[in-house]
Amino acid sequence: MYSIWIGLRAVCDTCPLEWVDSQPMQYENWQNGEPNGPGVENCVEQHAFNEWPGDNNGLWNDIYCSSEVNYACQIYPTGAPEPPEKNWPIKGGCPEDWLQFAGACYIIPIQGNGAAEGLQLKNFVAAEQDCQSRSPDGHLAMITNQFHKAFLASQFYRLNLWSTPYMGIHAEPQNGEFYYVDRDPLVYSNWKAKNPNMPEEDERCVISAWNTKSSGSYALGEWTDSDCSTIRPWVCTMPVQPNLPELPLPNPNKCPSGMLPFAEDCYAISAEVFNFNDGRNYCDQTFGGFFKNGKADLVSVIHPYENEFIQSMLGGDLTDRQAPERVWLGLNIPSSGEMSWSDGHHFDFSNWWTDEPESHSQGASGTMEPSGRWRSAPRTAKYQVICKGQFTFRNEDSVHDYRGELLNCSTHWDHSWHQYKEYCIHGTETERTWTEAQNHCQTAYSIPANLASIHDAEMNEYILKLVLKTSNDEGWIGLTKHYSRGFEWADSSAVNFLSWATGEPSEVALGEADCAEMNKAGNWNNRDCNRKKLPSVCSHARKWSNCQIAEGEKEPCGYAGVTESICMDSFKCCYDPNSSIKCFIPKNSNSKNHAGEKSGMSTGGAAALTAFCFLTLPGVIWAVLKYSGIKKDDQGFSNPGLN
Repeated sequence: MYSIWIGLRAVCDTCPLEWVDSQPMQYENWQNGEPNGPGVENCVEQHAFNEWPGDNNGLWNDIYCSSEVNYACQIYPTGAPEPPEKNWPIKGGCPEDWLQFAGACYIIPIQGNGAAEGLQLKNFVAAEQDCQSRSPDGHLAMITNQFHKAFLASQFYRLNLWSTPYMGIHAEPQNGEFYYVDRDPLVYSNWKAKNPNMPEEDERCVISAWNTKSSGSYALGEWTDSDCSTIRPWVCTMPVQPNLPELPLPNPNKCPSGMLPFAEDCYAISAEVFNFNDGRNYCDQTFGGFFKNGKADLVSVIHPYENEFIQSMLGGDLTDRQAPERVWLGLNIPSSGEMSWSDGHHFDFSNWWTDEPESHSQGASGTMEPSGRWRSAPRTAKYQVICKGQFTFRNEDSVHDYRGELLNCSTHWDHSWHQYKEYCIHGTETERTWTEAQNHCQTAYSIPANLASIHDAEMNEYILKLVLKTSNDEGWIGLTKHYSRGFEWADSSAVNFLSWATGEPSEVALGEADCAEMNKAGNWNNRDCNRKKLPSVCSHARKWSNCQIAEGEKEPCGYAGVTESICMDSFKCCYDPNSSIKCFIPKNSNSKNHAGEKSGMSTGGAAALTAFCFLTLPGVIWAVLKYSGIKKDDQGFSNPGLN
């Protein structure tokens, strides 16, 4: 017997490795150079003999899941093990300047992204010493479940911080086991795909990504292993102190009792269950009186950080840390046509489960599960509700658009591009797989495009005409399936419209049906992304007259990793995929005119700080000079609505 399967696998090409019994991944034993097959070798074998030079029995290798290997089963005579827990105290409070959540106190010592803050960065040991100096119970942050992860993500957003700080998790040299800095074993893990991946002979420390990346390379709060000498920001934690009163979240906008503040809005979760319509009435009747110039309704989710905050509520003290099965969102899902938020906000962000959104003949509405993912449900179902109170509400039709006039597609593209509303659209007859077609859209033209996204019936009809010009049958569109987020558009815009053919989406006999084609009736079928070759349709947003700004004069808009649709629809800002500052404020405008849809989204700041550079000690001088050279705003992102 040469090797055996072990229960470690990635469920998709970009997914993290996970144990099949749902235990956290805290130990690894890779052969040197492994894992080395990102995107293709998604299962793991354990060597049972010295197969390679220098090999030892028991080392791991990633391998194709279709390989034929012996296996060993693990049997649980008394039932599958419960996930391990690391519980925080039930009662107590936190000192001023800390943040309290579900029995834990957190503090982010460096609250800024400028040159001065760059001089305060620390290596792992110094960061842990700083946390211990703040309290006898203090340590680098030990994330114990998805709700604590979500809470920290939302607070990094609130504080306008975009960084990869040290967490309180590390592995000693020559040791494959990761553990918390207080020596307890891990009870939760959230590794980025193909991580941890540093050599085991090195000491390895864990950092976590708290900024979104439009490339999709990180999800909020994902972990990677790093050396421990690089100087970085850090997060400290300790249990709530029994001698201190409960510390409420900062509440500059004075949210009423029973509601939690986030950015400019207020949020509450009901104790009772309601159907969708009664849930809307509950929010209005219970909280509407506090928001006379705005509104109180079922929650709309405008961007990923707001989604994280709502997810954290499900596992916080408002629910006694017992997350409900689901909660209603204010999402209307008609039987056909465009989805919409009940409070009228733009629909620019979605976070669907892998098999969602489903079609419902009688229509449906959206719910959130404890994972933060969304599912559709009949409006008559009864769940707890999340209410969102907004002190002011912006009518989109009355907002002045500082971007000026839309430019013709021919100004920036060749004449084969067609204009449709705010889009430039191009159909190509060359037959490619979905993956090849998407790569062609992104690389073949002077401005990167994507396979077309479709957001209403009128646009679906327009795309159909282009498909029929290039094909006698079908053509690729930009819808593809992510392993945990369900179907999503290649340009990262929200999935808010569906036109599936009868019986679709469906399974296929060979491969995985993870990409969408449009048929000659204008309906969609899901197909394997790489087995069939079809014509395709590319699209990109049109340019605006007041968005023609020199690179050095651009002032950033939005937040780190903001998508094109959120940048342009929610912020009414300019977007250029070729620019180092992709989302930026138009000419003759300022950040106050682009505060988003009253969601507290960050505006302004320095582009070099959106990803925040963390360097080993010789690089500090470079960092300070770089930060000091920023003329627009050397204090990092600014957002008056959050101060």
